[in-house]
Amino acid sequence: MSNQIYPPVELPEPVDVIFSNAVMHWIKDHYQLFSNFWKLLKQSGEILIQCGGKGSLGTVHSLLDLTRKSNAFKGYFHDWKDPWNFATAEETF
Repeated sequence: MSNQIYPPVELPEPVDVIFSNAVMHWIKDHYQLFSNFWKLLKQSGEILIQCGGKGSLGTVHSLLDLTRKSNAFKGYFHDWKDPWNFATAEETF
C-alpha cells in the first residue's frame, strides 16, 4: 500500500520491547507499520504482538457484508472500504 495513513512514531532512543494486543488488524499497511517498529527497537529488542489473523471473525465479516449490501442499509455504505487487515502469517512476515 502506498498511502500513508498515520505518521511514523519517533522516539528519543531505541526501546527494548514493542507490545500490542488486539490492535494491528486495524492498521491497513502492515509493511509500513513493522518497518517503523524495527527502527524503534534496540538491536536486541523484541516485538510482542497479538492480533487477529486471516479467517478471524469470518462469520462476523460475512454477516456484516450481508447487512451492508441489504436494501435497508446499502445507501449508507456506498463508499465502504474495510477498515481492517486480517493478514495471513505469510503476509505479515
